[in-house]
Amino acid sequence: MKNLLIFGTIFALSACAPIVKKGSTQTIQVNQSNNNNYIIVDKKHNDLLNKGEELIGKGDKKDAIIHYFNPVLKDYEATYANNSKRIYTARTQAEHDFYAMTSAKKGEEVHILSETWSRAYYLKAYSLLELKELNLAEKNIRKALYLSPSNSKYLSELGHIQHINKAWGKALKSYQQIF
Repeated sequence: MKNLLIFGTIFALSACAPIVKKGSTQTIQVNQSNNNNYIIVDKKHNDLLNKGEELIGKGDKKDAIIHYFNPVLKDYEATYANNSKRIYTARTQAEHDFYAMTSAKKGEEVHILSETWSRAYYLKAYSLLELKELNLAEKNIRKALYLSPSNSKYLSELGHIQHINKAWGKALKSYQQIF
């Protein structure tokens, strides 16, 4: 009976946030007043992040941060500055459902977005790590993890930063959270 209840909850929650495929990326729709506008803005932000990733590949990490990652982060931070709900970002429908169910258990009101916002923090953290700015890199990866606490890629990056800082116990805990 318990399994049936869990399945029913997951099924009902998945109906609330369908995935819309745009090219090779996935956008999770959220309950916005203008969903179409959200998708357009999300695509614009993803395009900026993709251009920033191209700059990283060319070795220009500082310009990627300044011209691509920071503007995306600034836009999200301004847009959701006065939001009273717990915000998560999710890559997949399963991750979306997990955050929704976890929040429901805690009695939190939740707002789940696509992974774009947390991805911007991740890319900035990665770039800062490459620039040997370990404290800033850790600060940004923790912001990504606040938005997406179960993201294995972000947990791995945090573990890597902690490993470089010789915080062996913390690194081990970060890596263990992945599994």
